[in-house]
Amino acid sequence: MKGFYELLRHGRYILPGCVITALILTACAEQKSEAKKKQIEVATANDMPKQADREIIGKDGAKMLLIPAGDFMMGGAEGRADEEPVHQVSLDAFYLDKYEVTNKLFQKFVRETSYETTAEREGRAAGVTSGGEWEVIPGPNWRKPEGGKTVFESNREEHPVVSVSWYDVDAYCHWADKRLPPEAEFEYASRAGTRTIYWWGDGNLGSQRAANIADESAKRQFPDLPIMAGYDDGYERSAPVGSFDPNPWGLHDMIGNVSEWTADWYDEDNYRNSPERNPIGPFSGKYKVLRGGSWHNGPLGVRSAYRRNSQPAYRYDHFGYRCAKTSSASSSGDKGSPL
Repeated sequence: MKGFYELLRHGRYILPGCVITALILTACAEQKSEAKKKQIEVATANDMPKQADREIIGKDGAKMLLIPAGDFMMGGAEGRADEEPVHQVSLDAFYLDKYEVTNKLFQKFVRETSYETTAEREGRAAGVTSGGEWEVIPGPNWRKPEGGKTVFESNREEHPVVSVSWYDVDAYCHWADKRLPPEAEFEYASRAGTRTIYWWGDGNLGSQRAANIADESAKRQFPDLPIMAGYDDGYERSAPVGSFDPNPWGLHDMIGNVSEWTADWYDEDNYRNSPERNPIGPFSGKYKVLRGGSWHNGPLGVRSAYRRNSQPAYRYDHFGYRCAKTSSASSSGDKGSPL
């Protein structure tokens, strides 16, 4: 386009004034569009306070980080149909757990409330067998997700709690005076001001230790698992929370380790109808949305835009969560499930 304008300026082409005006307006519109995209990318990063100034401790003892209000482009054009259309979303400030909820924290909740999980009541949970297949197994629950030793006997107090249903994690968040994050908040915090496929970029991690995902370690136990080839995080299953580099906003394991339950009901066409400001999912449905991917997911399933769904009563050995909390700086109130 620039070269064409040079030809016009030197008189090499003669066009009617209306055509020239239209071309100029088109070019201006393109420039404004690009400027807007760049503005969205850096808006929140420029306003991000220092981590020490935005960290609080929740009632459950978990560290939470203040995620600033801002805009971002939600969704992706490189994945499945339910990730489109890519659209602008504006969010109020909120707090989000710095780490996934651990077995140690969940044990505190159970001791104080005598809560019994879905898996404990029904006597079974689903897990991945050595052959890589899903299987519902009698006996497993959050204490012993593989059905053998408990997480405390195997020194996994600081691993994310798993084999918990959506109902279990919602109950925990209410106990802690928190809530589950809607998927818009989760994706916004996961992207942390980036517009790449993953927060670290568009490709392979290489030697960077940024996430516990399906990789060379996982493939040694599950040979048929699609993996991020050439990357080895050292864990076949879950890892202690905080074992990997945080994203640019200081949040750990927003990609990988365990898939995380969100507040929203799933609708494959939700993006076509959702509001721009503080969107939440439908008021009812059959499935709940999970985000972030896990140690069992390869490159496709750990993208920032990837949406997974499951029936809320289901519990798997790679499903976990973290909680959110509405900031007092938010002007529009609670955007997720009520406290």
